[in-house]
Amino acid sequence: MKKKIVTGFFAALVFAGQAELPRPADNQWEGAKVAVFGDSITDPAQTNSQRVYWQYLADWLKWKPAVFGISGHSWSNMPGQIDRAEKAMGDEVDAVTIFLGTNDYAGGVPLGRWYDIVDGSTNWWGKTIPMKHRVLNRDRTTLRGRINLALERVRNRWPKVRVILFTPIHREYFRCSETNVQPAEDWPNTSGLYIDDYVACIREAADIWGCAVIDLYRDSGLLPRLDAQHREEFRSFMTDGLHPNSVGHLRLAETIYYRLRSISRIII
Repeated sequence: MKKKIVTGFFAALVFAGQAELPRPADNQWEGAKVAVFGDSITDPAQTNSQRVYWQYLADWLKWKPAVFGISGHSWSNMPGQIDRAEKAMGDEVDAVTIFLGTNDYAGGVPLGRWYDIVDGSTNWWGKTIPMKHRVLNRDRTTLRGRINLALERVRNRWPKVRVILFTPIHREYFRCSETNVQPAEDWPNTSGLYIDDYVACIREAADIWGCAVIDLYRDSGLLPRLDAQHREEFRSFMTDGLHPNSVGHLRLAETIYYRLRSISRIII
């Protein structure tokens, strides 16, 4: 019989009246294998010149990140990142983190809807009655549809692991080239939406898909419109208020760290 190891404050009794509830682990994430999804803020290529949040977390939590984030990616690119994770990790996944959304905003992706309402019938108190009900919307051209597609696959592929969403962070002016110029968050995108509309969708997704959410937009304290933060915690005061530097990533990592320590990890 496979041994069950349970960490966290709550656990089922293995033998009624015999087992005791275990004490909380000092570090419930130690040794965990984590699939890390995201965009340029997560991309391993960024480590060439700085330390990024998941490197700090690997040091502090002693977990083992496998990083699949790619610069420029949005929620529409999650299927490809999941493919890479499946090939690299198989079933050896203890947790999933997803840090996406800012490029959906930059790309003017419509928000869409979580559900479609369709006709059907169901049994209520022994009687079959016609009734409209909701089904997941899977429209790849909208943010909510993309999130549904991605989280449906993640939750089905690794049904017992913790899935943790990170909201996008505040953003300022960004200029990478003559054709890649993005205004500060005070400007709407081509769909007439602001970054906080996309942040709100990530919060909603956590409710719909039973995920944890770490709200970096609110809780990290990063606000590049403040000159002092822009100079000290982002890459360039003149051209890049989008990407945190090593100091900004340290602030992100600290926020994530203390929130993660409050989330249980169950190993079966």
